[in-house]
Amino acid sequence: MRLSIFARMFRCALTGIALLFSVGVCAQALHRKQLITSLGAGPGLVTVDHTTDTITTSNTTAGSMTLRFAYALSDRWSIGVHYDRIGTDRAGKATELLRFTTYLLEERTDRGSDRAALEVNLAVGPTLMTLKPFSQNLPLRGRSNAVNIGVRYLHRFGSTLGAFVAVDHAAAANMAVTDYNGDAITDAKGEPITLDWNSQRVNVGLGVVF
Repeated sequence: MRLSIFARMFRCALTGIALLFSVGVCAQALHRKQLITSLGAGPGLVTVDHTTDTITTSNTTAGSMTLRFAYALSDRWSIGVHYDRIGTDRAGKATELLRFTTYLLEERTDRGSDRAALEVNLAVGPTLMTLKPFSQNLPLRGRSNAVNIGVRYLHRFGSTLGAFVAVDHAAAANMAVTDYNGDAITDAKGEPITLDWNSQRVNVGLGVVF
């Protein structure tokens, strides 16, 4: 019951993202040539599907963290990179550990007051998976490209320090599953095992503007 409520909360947040894109109204606390560094953490959901039943999981609660760097190209547009990680130790009966790490190049738009910013961002980049079934001594691995879409509210307390809350959705498809040495894992028919995954998360943290 709790998981169902949690999943509905994330779906409502993602609906809000779509509405923000439609409205196109943002605020801004960054100015041209400024650099912002931010670090945050929070709860999330992870889904792994289109693969074998033993590693499939749906809306599993997880913990996440994010580290971001962005440089303002203008008062409205900025470009940057961010490191995201989401994972859980409770991903079903057959999986002891599940982690997804993404390294993303992002572009965001924002505008408005000097104290607050409501940012809309789109990011793409490689993602790495670590998955350890109970039956394996070493974790399985995977690598593909991911897309992330998100909204972040940033409020500055002074000239340099601020706080933020961010809602993000990331997804990747056709990730090949390999063993620790990089050899493909196959199913009973000898076909390589692949998977799709997605995650939704809310991160809260601090930012520093230079």
